[in-house]
Amino acid sequence: MRSEVCKNCCPHGGAYFDIEHYHFDDEGNLIQKVMKVCRNCGAAKNLRKMKPRPTIDELMKTRSSDAGLNLRESLTFHYFNPNGVVGQKRVLDDRIDAAIEAGHIPGGWALAYGWASHYHKDHLWRLSKLKRPKGWDVRYHIRCQAEETARFTEKLEEALR
Repeated sequence: MRSEVCKNCCPHGGAYFDIEHYHFDDEGNLIQKVMKVCRNCGAAKNLRKMKPRPTIDELMKTRSSDAGLNLRESLTFHYFNPNGVVGQKRVLDDRIDAAIEAGHIPGGWALAYGWASHYHKDHLWRLSKLKRPKGWDVRYHIRCQAEETARFTEKLEEALR
């Protein structure tokens, strides 16, 4: 953990915090409490508790939305989870293939709207391999893939009527 400068005793910096792990309560019982304590003045601050992050299994299988996820987790959710935008695109591709095999729509639909229209999906894959993808790129390709899937689903429903 990196050191922080105490602003209490030295407004311009100079005193660093040490981390204390154990404290005693009034009865003398040992309790575990993690605090940062200034080396000069003794000012103490509680450490921030970290929010528990979802596991990779939860992101890829059990989650139903990307609410409360950071950028990297949202990207993983939308690419690998069946409820994400790429999972919904795969379902649409399967429906288009089934409609083509049944003879309800022409075979060109697979190229125009099915498995061959994968621009945003490919970009999401490239972004998922980056160490630090840009937020704008991730949000843009997720939004465009969702809009494209919704538009193609409407066209498919209209063609099957």
